[in-house]
Amino acid sequence: MSLQLRLNLVIALTMLLIVGMGTAFTIYSARQSVYREVMSSVKLVLQSIDSSLARVEFNDGSIAGWQARLAIPEKTRHLVVRLIPIEGQSVAEPKPPKLDNPRSVPGWFVWWVKPAPFTATRTVKTPSRSYRITIHDNPNDEIIEAWGEAQGLFGLIVLQSLFIWVLVHLMLGRALKSVSLILNGLEQIEAGDYQQRLPDFSLPEFSRVSAAFNHAVLALERTRQENRNLTRRSLTLQEEERRLLSQELHDELGQSLSGIKVISTAMARQNPGSQESVDAILSICDHLFDVVRSMMRRLRPTVLDELGLEASLEDMLQSWREQNPSAVVTLRIDPQLELPEGPVNIHLFRIVQESLNNIARHAHADEVTIELRLDRLAQLMVLTIADNGEGYDPDRVNPGFGLLGMRERAESLGGRLRLESEAGRGTTVGVEVPCHE
Repeated sequence: MSLQLRLNLVIALTMLLIVGMGTAFTIYSARQSVYREVMSSVKLVLQSIDSSLARVEFNDGSIAGWQARLAIPEKTRHLVVRLIPIEGQSVAEPKPPKLDNPRSVPGWFVWWVKPAPFTATRTVKTPSRSYRITIHDNPNDEIIEAWGEAQGLFGLIVLQSLFIWVLVHLMLGRALKSVSLILNGLEQIEAGDYQQRLPDFSLPEFSRVSAAFNHAVLALERTRQENRNLTRRSLTLQEEERRLLSQELHDELGQSLSGIKVISTAMARQNPGSQESVDAILSICDHLFDVVRSMMRRLRPTVLDELGLEASLEDMLQSWREQNPSAVVTLRIDPQLELPEGPVNIHLFRIVQESLNNIARHAHADEVTIELRLDRLAQLMVLTIADNGEGYDPDRVNPGFGLLGMRERAESLGGRLRLESEAGRGTTVGVEVPCHE
């Protein structure tokens, strides 16, 4: 759960709690108000009846006359008052009349607010018969008024809660938007984009974070550029040293082996009995020639300097096919791509060379595809080496020095190296190098 969602959930639950507490308080207040109003009406009517009973002299007459003289209405606000004759000697328990709930008020509100039924009685005796005055509460009118007041209070509580929630949500959204920008910047830095910069935020805390972030990114970019320059210089020196060593092997050791063969041949002519030893020496010299030639090819392929990248790749693949006859290797080069010169050649050559060595040692693949093409839209030269070998899980296997060297060579050219592999589904090495038109 994200921080924004969590905070919104907490705020929403808090607002619901406030609305619930406000609703409970409103219902409680309405219940007390209804009870007080009804009891006030009951006390007023009882006082009026008791006062009338004390003052009135009873004579025979009609019930309506007694009602008018005793000031007993048929229906009083909040009350139902009845004058009932008592028949015989038995006195039946008065039952409150059945009152329908107001249609304009929800049943749940009536259930919570309506007070317990109340009944009061008084007895009136005349010379001819006795009467009972029954007073029952009727809180419907008061409940209707209480519901009207509660509706306004409910609406005020809900609107206030919504206003607070929206206000806090907007403030949190504004603050968390800054957090999202910072997280996005960190992700871009993790992906290697050191051109990412954060804007100045209105909040001072995030503004300080932005300034520190931009300063750190600038320092990282400067350090990466310095490391790239050092790597480029180191690789250039390494290739130059290999070239000089290859040249020394060719000049010194090659000439020495040629001299040994000439001297051995001359000795065989002077002493025919030493022919067998001379043949052994010549065989060893031929073997050393092959070893030196192979070392020279690994140190610095002369074909690369003389014929270019495509010819050197073909020569390397021919040699690799001889050592791995069970594998089928395919080389595809975009005919519209002008192959580069200079350090780019040797770095791409070394990346292919290291990839083939890894395939031979670890992948055990029988199909290898090498493709060099031009991405005109992105102005990139793309080198792809794919195999159908065993593959591996990059998250569980640490990259070796060979892969790190390939990545350094790609980054020294201003490009990047990507590696895609899955256990049992082969490996793909991709190199993207920016190029001029």
